[in-house]
Order: sequence, then structure tokens, then C-alpha cells
Amino acid sequence: MPIPYPRQESLSSSSSTSSESSFDEDEERALIQEEWEESLRQMEVVMSIIIMPFFGKWFGRQWAYWGEFSFSIA
Repeated sequence: MPIPYPRQESLSSSSSTSSESSFDEDEERALIQEEWEESLRQMEVVMSIIIMPFFGKWFGRQWAYWGEFSFSIA
């Protein structure tokens, strides 16, 4: 999902009150926080679906190799 570019207010609307601008800043901060949390959820999914199984498979093969090697010596 593309991130929308921040809105630029036109020069004619520069007479807004400070309460409106602080509301816009609060809304923008909430949006940024929501996007950050979504990014964290996506990273968690990538870790649990791709990276952890890959390393689990790799470590399993390493243990199997060294386990077989240690039994052949004895």
C-alpha cells in the first residue's frame, strides 16, 4: 500500500487557527504511529514465515551432520 504524500496547504488557507494546525499535527502523528505499527507487524510476519524456518532448517542439517559424524567415530 503506497504511503500518501503529506498534504500541502495552499497559501490562501494560511489563516488557519493554531488549534486546527495542532489537530492536523496530532492526526499526522497518529497516522505515522499507525504506519510504524503496521511495519512492525509486517516484519514479524516476515520473521515467522521466512527467516525462522530457513535458519531452523539450516541448524537442523548442521546438527544432523555433526550427530552422524560423532557416531561414525565411536
